Amino acid sequence: IPAIENGGECQIEEIGRFDSLAQKSEYEWTGLARVSERVWVEAMMLRISRLRIILRKGIGVLFGEWHRQRRGAARLVREVKLFRDTVELPPNIWIFLDHPERADDNAEHLFRYVQAHHPEISAYFLLNRDSHDWERLKTDGFNLLEYGSVKAHAATLSARFVLSSDATGACMFPAPRGLFGSPDYDFVFLQHGVLINDISSWIRGKTISYCVSSTEDEYRAFVWKESRYDLLDTQIILSGLPRFDALLQKADQSQEDLSQSPKRLLIMPTWRMDLSRGFAAATSHSERVELVDKSDFGAAWSELLRHPHLLELVRSGDLSVTFMLHPSMPSELFQGFDGGDVDFVSVASARFQDLLVNCDLFVTDYSSLAFDAAYIDKPVGYFQFDEANMRSGGHSWTPGYFDYRSMGLGPVHRTTDETASWIRRVVAAGCSVDGIFQDRVRQTFAHHDRSNSARVVHALQAVQKGVSLVESQRLPASVLPPLISST
Repeated sequence: IPAIENGGECQIEEIGRFDSLAQKSEYEWTGLARVSERVWVEAMMLRISRLRIILRKGIGVLFGEWHRQRRGAARLVREVKLFRDTVELPPNIWIFLDHPERADDNAEHLFRYVQAHHPEISAYFLLNRDSHDWERLKTDGFNLLEYGSVKAHAATLSARFVLSSDATGACMFPAPRGLFGSPDYDFVFLQHGVLINDISSWIRGKTISYCVSSTEDEYRAFVWKESRYDLLDTQIILSGLPRFDALLQKADQSQEDLSQSPKRLLIMPTWRMDLSRGFAAATSHSERVELVDKSDFGAAWSELLRHPHLLELVRSGDLSVTFMLHPSMPSELFQGFDGGDVDFVSVASARFQDLLVNCDLFVTDYSSLAFDAAYIDKPVGYFQFDEANMRSGGHSWTPGYFDYRSMGLGPVHRTTDETASWIRRVVAAGCSVDGIFQDRVRQTFAHHDRSNSARVVHALQAVQKGVSLVESQRLPASVLPPLISST
């Protein structure tokens, strides 16, 4: 016994207790009981407090984990260096990723264009192998690299551009700066949607070389002299989002009968910071459900889905309703909103573009996906029941240049009655877009075609040739690569 070997004293009755405990072979120890007993024994033998034992062991575990991670990182760096020294990588590497865990955004759509039209570009798409998109992209012939693999790191370190629809550290630095140092490539922010709110505090300080924009107003928000984004006109590509190409192509190819019944309503609200934080802190499914039930968000959308106007349309066969939540908000938590009349879908189980092309009208609250809907002539409505809270800091953004009432692509409603009445009117009118909003859509987009991806590639290739973005975007359209064929 350590205490005795070190000259300490141990009471006979205490040793007797150790022996008695050891004899209880039929005692069913739980993991917690075993740990607790070990801490108690060691504390008594060394005559120190159990807290000190716990701290010692905790520090030891943390240090051991840190040491293992450090050794693993050093081994990874060596393997990447060996790969780069022994394998000749192709020239002109462009790395694409939407997010390590998922695809189906602007990087995927731009990659498809590059792979089909630009063999001179060595294009790689990064993704976690366990992503639900991996097999789909593999089947489509994507040049996939597993995110975090030796080859992915090596290709990234040799890249000319890294292009992503997100600007988090994981997307901007697929080969971590902490291991491999600052990169030589240019990072291209393809954006997740059309910028409408002020996210300058999130953008500022990021090493963004080039950024995509879709509208003249968005472009000016980035580059006007009092802009807080710290980006120059030589960094902004006024091209349109790459995903708009496929969206418009799918809409053009759709052979659906516009007079069909029922009409299909797609609802997609944006996320809420308070709910996302609550979900992260909750310890059970029931806690998360309770968070939704007690929130203004849950109450408002539940009231809309149960509104007599919607229920009447659905049960008469004139309307079907699909409700798609933001990825950060689990859709199964919201399935108690209705009496079985709504189809709840998740990002993992459905592709947004397919849902959007096949819907007849679109409702959101603040999401920039309204631009996607308007791009293919879907009636758009905004249900902003918590506008005051959102504008006063209830979310991760603050209001920017965009005013929903004067610039929005559809009417803005504050109550469920207003929203439900608008839905009923639109369905009765055959889901056509009001003339005022048709004009507004035409005036909003800088380009309304299927050359958005072509413009992005054209601009970046011009940069590679030493031509500034400002100059390259003044070149005539005939200089652009060919349009994507609709066949």
